[in-house]
Amino acid sequence: MTDTSRTLSDHIERMGLTQARLNDPATQATVAITREVLRVAEVAMHDEGIEPEVIARVLRLIIYGTMPTAHDVTEKLQLREQLVDALSRTSHPTV
Repeated sequence: MTDTSRTLSDHIERMGLTQARLNDPATQATVAITREVLRVAEVAMHDEGIEPEVIARVLRLIIYGTMPTAHDVTEKLQLREQLVDALSRTSHPTV
């Protein structure tokens, strides 16, 4: 798997997108555009002789803006769990 594929797969997984959301045309377009931007950046850096570790780091920076720390990831996952828990306790109107 290339750095582009790995980086984008990790990002999609972290976002917690459902299969239904991944099938949405707008999401598919966003993913396709993001994949192409990452691919072009990866090829350009590779052609310039940049080390693979640096390429991987730059691709993550393109996606996240900054490198997420372990604390950031843990905090985001905890917040997501809290939101899921709160939603599961919320009554939903029947149709």
